[in-house]
Amino acid sequence: MHFLTQKETRFSMELFEKIKSPFFFEKKLIFFGINKILLRNNKFFSCSTRYQDYIVRRTRFGSLPVYLDIKGGGTKFQTIIRRVEGDVYELCKKLEKDLKLKEKEAFVNHLTRHIIIKGSKVRQVKDILSKDGF
Repeated sequence: MHFLTQKETRFSMELFEKIKSPFFFEKKLIFFGINKILLRNNKFFSCSTRYQDYIVRRTRFGSLPVYLDIKGGGTKFQTIIRRVEGDVYELCKKLEKDLKLKEKEAFVNHLTRHIIIKGSKVRQVKDILSKDGF
């Protein structure tokens, strides 16, 4: 059994007080290069862009969750965007505008909250999301 010395106890109490501060984690997040912070009014903020109602979380390996789904024996291509938090519909509208898609070429699966785009547009979507700071 290990007992803490007086110095170790004081250090752990100081660290605990810092962690209780709401600004402690924001400083650490920015220090490690993660520029997305959840604000109190449930809006997401990215240092490189404006306030946003949505955020796209990266995978545990650091890549964007944009995938190509091939159906119909290789004749039907769909681009799927996963891990969207917040207002999925706003991101869908933005992608429709940026990719210059026709009406109903991009839609949201309500159950899974995935954005599905007709065609193979993985590279373009990843470029748009990267420019937005995700």
